[in-house]
Amino acid sequence: MAAVGPRTGPGAGAEALALAVELQGEATCSICLELFREPVSVECGHSFCRACIARCWERPGAGATAASHKLPCPLPCPQCREPARPGQLRPNRQLAAVATLLRRFSLPAGAQGERGPPEAVAAGCAQHREPLKLYCQDDGRAICVVCDRAREHRAHAVLPLDEAVQEAKELLESRLKVLKKDLEDYEAFRSTEEKESKELLRASLVAQWLRVRLPMQRNRVRAPVWEDPTCRGAAGPVGHGR
Repeated sequence: MAAVGPRTGPGAGAEALALAVELQGEATCSICLELFREPVSVECGHSFCRACIARCWERPGAGATAASHKLPCPLPCPQCREPARPGQLRPNRQLAAVATLLRRFSLPAGAQGERGPPEAVAAGCAQHREPLKLYCQDDGRAICVVCDRAREHRAHAVLPLDEAVQEAKELLESRLKVLKKDLEDYEAFRSTEEKESKELLRASLVAQWLRVRLPMQRNRVRAPVWEDPTCRGAAGPVGHGR
């Protein structure tokens, strides 16, 4: 059997599962109550699955249809009801990464759908009433020691639950560091791009001003001397002399 017994105290599995539930809460769409799939953020900061918010805004009374999503009309955020523009949905890559990792290390059946407190989720195996201390990598779920001895898990790779959660946490932290660096690089690029855009705009405005101003200056220089009010008194007698 490929089973590995728990290496820590009896409460370690419950603590690890509670941590996994907490992480899952951050990566759960409030519309479908499932882990995010292609999460997007609206202007107020709340995030939803792209398909979920599209369906929500298409419902009668939402103030828009799929066709009107192309228009800049504000629609209510499904969570806080703040105005949001469909054209301003931003992909949330951090939440997408968290959801992907949590799918790899999925919680036991019932934990994802019930959204109960960690104590309820960690109560034990629904089949054997034993604590969930192990994690079956083949099935992607937490199991108890009795499940581990069952035929269906006999040839499976099994880890202590807290060890599996710690592995997922480390992988998540590593991925988030990369995402954070990518985000910082993007923000720096956008800042530089905005600065360059402002410089280009300033140069364009100066060029437009010169295009208008220079002809006026040339016309003023070319104007006959007698058109200058300061020279009219001197120019008059000369003309009479002729």
